[in-house]
Amino acid sequence: FHPHNEVHHIKKENIGLIEVMGLAVLPARLKEELKLLKDALISRITDISNNESIAKHSDWYKYLLSKYESITEEN
Repeated sequence: FHPHNEVHHIKKENIGLIEVMGLAVLPARLKEELKLLKDALISRITDISNNESIAKHSDWYKYLLSKYESITEEN
């Protein structure tokens, strides 16, 4: 199975039947990347393209910023 292009920033590798069933095994790199994204979202940083480790998530990040007016630690 192949992930759709719009989620390649999360996982580009082919996925197996277990993942298709909803038991996803995500790449370990995402743990740190998601922490950095969370911190940037809470701080309302508008451009993450200068951060090499999370720049690949830039389109998704901009979408989240535009969709949610208030992003806090609690939500």
